[in-house]
Amino acid sequence: MNLSTLFTPPLLWLGLFFLGMVVAMVCRRFPLGFRVLFLGLGLGLGGFTLWQPDLGLTPSFSPHLLLWLCLPPLVFQTAFTLNGSFFRQYRFPTLIWAIVGFLLSTGLFGVILAQLTGFNLTPALVLGGLVMATDPTGLLERLKRLDTPHQVQTVAQGEGLYNQLTLILLLPLLLRGEGLEALTGATGLGLAQVLVLGIAGGIWGGVLLTALFLRTKEQPWTMALLSLFLVYGGYTLGELGGTGAGALGVACGGLVTQQGLAQNLAPSHREYLHSLWHYGGNFARAGVTLALGWRVVEGWSGLGWLWVGVCGVVFLLVLRALLLWGFFGGLNKLRDLSAIAFPQQTLLITTGLPSSVGFLLALNLPPTLEERDVIQLVVVAVSLVRFLLFPPLLGWVIRQHELQSPRLLKQIEKAQALLTSQRAALNQIPLLKGIPTLDPAVIQHFTQNYNEGVYQGSQALESLWGDRRHLLQIPETLWLYTLTLERAGYQQLYEGGLLSEFALDKLELRILLKHDAIQAGFMPPPFFSVRPSETSWQRWLYRVLGWLLFRPQLLQKQRQTVADAKYEADLAIAHVCAQIAQTLRQLQADTDLRADLVERCANTYQEDSVIATQQLETVAKYTPDLARQRQQSLIERVTRLSELETLYLLEQEGILRSPLAVLLRQQIARRNRQNCTHRES
Repeated sequence: MNLSTLFTPPLLWLGLFFLGMVVAMVCRRFPLGFRVLFLGLGLGLGGFTLWQPDLGLTPSFSPHLLLWLCLPPLVFQTAFTLNGSFFRQYRFPTLIWAIVGFLLSTGLFGVILAQLTGFNLTPALVLGGLVMATDPTGLLERLKRLDTPHQVQTVAQGEGLYNQLTLILLLPLLLRGEGLEALTGATGLGLAQVLVLGIAGGIWGGVLLTALFLRTKEQPWTMALLSLFLVYGGYTLGELGGTGAGALGVACGGLVTQQGLAQNLAPSHREYLHSLWHYGGNFARAGVTLALGWRVVEGWSGLGWLWVGVCGVVFLLVLRALLLWGFFGGLNKLRDLSAIAFPQQTLLITTGLPSSVGFLLALNLPPTLEERDVIQLVVVAVSLVRFLLFPPLLGWVIRQHELQSPRLLKQIEKAQALLTSQRAALNQIPLLKGIPTLDPAVIQHFTQNYNEGVYQGSQALESLWGDRRHLLQIPETLWLYTLTLERAGYQQLYEGGLLSEFALDKLELRILLKHDAIQAGFMPPPFFSVRPSETSWQRWLYRVLGWLLFRPQLLQKQRQTVADAKYEADLAIAHVCAQIAQTLRQLQADTDLRADLVERCANTYQEDSVIATQQLETVAKYTPDLARQRQQSLIERVTRLSELETLYLLEQEGILRSPLAVLLRQQIARRNRQNCTHRES
C-alpha cells in the first residue's frame, strides 16, 4: 500500500492535532514556551517533507483561511482580557509607545536594513513591521507569578494590542505602493474609511454583544456561542469594508464589551469567558507558529540570507531598548502622573515576544512581493532567538532590579497560612467531644499535637519578623503584608454579602495601585479614593444598552450602581483599615519589630479608616434617607445570601428535595425584587 494514501488532509490534520497534544504535555515539563516547541515541530515537519517528498506530506491549507480562523481570537482575546480600569491609569504612555514608537522603530529598522543588505525599501519596511510587533501573552502569566508591578503587565498587554492593530493597518499601505510613498498618497482616504468603519462597527458590535450578555448572563454556554458568532461574523463583515477594518472592529468590540460587563457580570462568568478566549488564542498561536515553521522550510533556498536574520536580531534588540528608554524618558517629563521608572522600562524590553499576528501576516504575504521567502525566513530566525533569549533575560532583569516581592514576604505568608490552618483544625477538635463513642484520650492526644503545632508556628512567624538577615526587606515586606490583609478583609466582606462585585473590583484596583506605589518606593502609599468612574462614553453606552434592552431607566440604574458601590467601598475601607491598624499594633507587641515602623504603618491605615468614615458621615448628613436605603439594601443582601446558602446546604445533605429548594429560591428572589421596587418608589 502506498503511504501517501494515508496522508490525506483530514488524517494529516488529525495527526497534527494529536502531535500538538503531545507537545503541550511536553511544555508542562520544560521551561520553554509552547510556541518554541511548535515552531521547532513545524521546522521538523518541513524538513521531513523535503527529505521524503513522495509521502505527500505537503500541508494543503490556505493562508487566507488560516487568517480568518486565527486572527479574530488573537485580537479579541487581548482586547477582552485587558484591565480597562487599570489601563486608563497608563493609557497616555502606552498608546504613544505602541503606535508612534512602533511606526518609528519599523521605519528605522527598514531603512537601516535596506542600506546594509541591499533590500528594496518596501520589503525591508514589511520585515521591520513583522518583527517589531509584540505579543506578551506568553510572558504575562510568568509576570503574574513573579508578582511584578502591575503597570508593567498592563502596559505590555496594551502595547501588544495596539501595535498589532497598527501593523494590520500599515501592511496593506506598504504593499500598495513603493515604500514610504504609500503612506502619503491617495490611500489615505482608504485608511480613513477603514478606521471609521472599523471603530464604528466595533463599538456597535460591542454594545450589541454586551446587551446579549446581559440577557443571558446566567447561561455561560450561550454567552460563549454568542461571542464566537459575533466575533467571527463582525470580522467577516468588517473586512468587506476594507482590509483591517474587521480586526479593528473586533478589538474595539472586545474593549467595549469588557468595559460594559465590568460591573454587570458575576466574576465566575467573566472568568469563564476569559478562559474560553485564552485557550482559543493559545490554540491559534500554536497553529500559526507550526504553519509558519512548515512553510519556511518549503521556501528555503539556502543559507545565503541567514546572516540577514542575525543582523535583524541585533538591530531589534538594540533598537527596541534605545527607543523604549528614550520614549518613556521623554514621556515621563510630559506627564508625571503616569510615569514609568527606569527599572520598569527595562523590564518592558524583555516582554517583547514575537507577535502571532505578525506570523499570520507573514504567511499571507503576496507571492509577487520581492524576497517573500527571505522575509519569512528572517521572521522565523528573529523569533526563535527572541523565544530563547527573552524568558531567561526576563528573570535576570527582575532579580537585578528587585522588581518582585521580597523573599521574606513569601516566607511570612507561608508561615501565616500554616498557622491559620492549624488553628482552624484545633478549633474543630472540641466538636468531637460530643461523640460518646470516641475515646477522650485520642482526642486529647490530637489536641496536644495541634497545640504544640500552633505554638511552634507562632514562634516561627515571630522569628521571621525578627530575622536580622532580612533587615532591609522588612519595611517593604510589612507594607505588602498589610495589602494581603486588606485584600483578605475585602474578600471576607464580599463573601458575607456586604460588597457587590463592582465594589470589590474597585477595591481590587485600589490595592493594585497601592502595590505598585510600594514597589516603587512610596511608603506609605498615597490614599487612593474609590471614585465613580462614569465617563461621557460610558453614559452613551448605557443609553444605547437601555434602548436595546427596552429599559430606558438603565442609565439611572447604572448611576445608582456606581454610587452604591462607592458607599460600600467606603464602608469596607473604614472597617478593614481599622482592623488592620489593630492587627499591626498587636504584631508589634508580639515581635521585636521597630516600633516607629509599625506605628507609622498602623497610623496610615487608621487615617485611611478615618477618611472613609468621614465620607460616609457626609452622605448620612446631607442625604440621610439615601444612606438609610443603602444600609437596608446591604442588610437585605446579607440575609438573602444566608438564606440561599442554608437552602443549598439542606439540598446537598438530602434534607430538602430539589424541586422544593428551587421553589423557595424563587420566592426569595421575588421578595428581593419587591423590596427593591418598594425602595425605588
